[in-house]
Amino acid sequence: MASGIRHVVVDADGVDIPVTLRGNGPLVLLLPGATGLQTGYAVLIKLLSADHTVAVYDRRGHGRSKEKEPSTAPLSIEQHAMDAAVLIDALGEGPVHAVGSSAGAVIGLDLLARYPDRVRSLIAHEPSLLPLIDDGPRWRTWYDDLVAIDREVGTRHAFDYFFAHLASNGRGEQAPVAIPSSQLPEWSLYFQRELTEIVSYEPDLEQVALDRDAFVPVLGADSRERWHGRVVLELAARVGVPAVEVAGGHLAPVYEPAAFHRLIQDNVTLHEKLRASQLS
Repeated sequence: MASGIRHVVVDADGVDIPVTLRGNGPLVLLLPGATGLQTGYAVLIKLLSADHTVAVYDRRGHGRSKEKEPSTAPLSIEQHAMDAAVLIDALGEGPVHAVGSSAGAVIGLDLLARYPDRVRSLIAHEPSLLPLIDDGPRWRTWYDDLVAIDREVGTRHAFDYFFAHLASNGRGEQAPVAIPSSQLPEWSLYFQRELTEIVSYEPDLEQVALDRDAFVPVLGADSRERWHGRVVLELAARVGVPAVEVAGGHLAPVYEPAAFHRLIQDNVTLHEKLRASQLS
């Protein structure tokens, strides 16, 4: 694949999805988390594109991936995974090394389960899978309250409530988070149409286990005692693979991009060597 920055628009089930490609080398697809925008991995993209082809996109409903008809219907994990599979096919460079954090990791799990031939490896960093932990129902109530705050009080209040319980700067401290008003519609869409779908998703772990060699569950060091980290440990145990720890917490790709970059580099190198040995 040629180097530099390239832009592609992919038609995925009637929605035009803009894809940006940077760099040259093994193809890494970054699955967007939270508000579904390409910009969430900005520093990580810069680091990765030095020796990989990095593909990033706006998730269905977000950014420039606007639906042609306005809708308030839920956006399912299955739909997002299908969009990613269509995108991979359109690029013509698959299978890919997929990387997802939080919501992106949930999408990645469905992508691996439904479309294993499109995925060479999957790094799934702290997928928000409440059904996997004993106190999942309590946290589900918390997320239901969050959705209600967005609907009844406003997205700014919902955003502050969300990050007061989530954000870490990688040293176990509360990180200041501020967003411009222009981003609030993206967060409202996430809260109202996606969040419940994400936290209630139950992955097909039997299918994921069939491709366990491709699967890398990751938790941040600061998350080991938090529910996001406990999800990863439970997920790894059920699939039968070791969990990998990286610096930082739930926002490690943002606050610890260098460490996350090394994790991806090592994973891509390993799987590319395995592929080469299989082809020789």
